[in-house]
Amino acid sequence: VSELSDASRRQIDQVAIQGFANYFGQQRFGSRQDNLQQALRQLTTRKLSRSRRGLLISSLRSHLFNAILARRLELGHWSEPLDGDVFMLRGSHSIFSEAVNADLLRRYRELDISSCASLYGSGAVRMSSTPLAIEQKVFDENRLITECLQQQRSRLQMRPLRAVADSFDYVYDAADEVLDIDMCLPTGSYATSLLNHFAILRDASSR
Repeated sequence: VSELSDASRRQIDQVAIQGFANYFGQQRFGSRQDNLQQALRQLTTRKLSRSRRGLLISSLRSHLFNAILARRLELGHWSEPLDGDVFMLRGSHSIFSEAVNADLLRRYRELDISSCASLYGSGAVRMSSTPLAIEQKVFDENRLITECLQQQRSRLQMRPLRAVADSFDYVYDAADEVLDIDMCLPTGSYATSLLNHFAILRDASSR
C-alpha cells in the first residue's frame, strides 16, 4: 500500500465502529463466477450429488441475499434499524422482532444486534413493512431463481446484514508500504467483504 490517506483511515475506523456489510464473497459463486447459471441449468435437469446440489442452492440464495443488502445500502437502510426488521443477536443465531425504540437503537449502535435479511425459502416470515417490501421487490426481479429454489424446497433462514470483526486492529508501515490488519470474523462472513469497505481488490488468480 503506497499511501494510507486520512480518508482511508476514516473508512477503516468506521468498520470498527459500525461493522461491515455482510456480503457473501465472490468465492461463493465459483472460480468462473458462473454458479448461478450452472444452478439454474443443472438443478432442474440433472441428478446431482448432495454436496453439489447444496453448493448450487447456496449460490442462488447468496445471490438474492447480496441483492437485498445492496438495495438496502442504496436506500440508506443499513446502518440503522427499520421498523419491521428481524434482528439477530451478535454471537448467536437467535432472532426476534421488535418495534424500533430507544433501547433497541442503543443495542444496535453498540453492535449487540443487527438487522437480518432472508436466505430465500419456505417458512414463516417474521419481517414486515419496509424491510419486507424491499425483499419482495428483489424476489420479484429474480423469478427464475425463486422458482428454482421453490422446486428444490429450500427452507427460509436469516442472515445478519452486517458483521462485526472482533479484535480488529491495523498497523500501517509507510517505509515498507504494508498495511497489516488483524481481525477475528464470525462464521460465514468474508474478509474480502470487510476489505471492500476501504480497498479496491483485484483477484490475482483471474489474471
